[in-house]
Amino acid sequence: MKEPKVKKTPGFRFNLIDGVFLLFLGAISYQLFQIDAEIQFAFIPLYLGVSFFCFCNIFRIGNRMEPFWYVPFTLITGYCIYKFNFELYWQLVFWFLEPLKWGLILLHIVKHSYRGIAYKKINQLKERYSLHSKNSEM
Repeated sequence: MKEPKVKKTPGFRFNLIDGVFLLFLGAISYQLFQIDAEIQFAFIPLYLGVSFFCFCNIFRIGNRMEPFWYVPFTLITGYCIYKFNFELYWQLVFWFLEPLKWGLILLHIVKHSYRGIAYKKINQLKERYSLHSKNSEM
């Protein structure tokens, strides 16, 4: 039996589950920080949660582009945990993962029919400056 299609409404999306999950990740980070503040491991769960919240709820880039960020995130995080080198980890986050994340968001906004926060205004600007293709619907 075919499942009915759920209509995806554009714009910023936030619900109780999102809020509870972000609070949960914040609590985990806080507890890890209380255990050992010096290893700087504490903020990784919160960073991961906030990054996916940006992808899924604020900018709504879709699942196709997420692997381009989460695969390097997983490799970098695994390597730095294995080497126990969190100074290197946060340098890689700020100099590689963050630009990659925002680059993917910008690429999605420019290349596809945008559905995230401020979608009406952004899509109007894209049409005005010929950045929106009618055939690029996801």
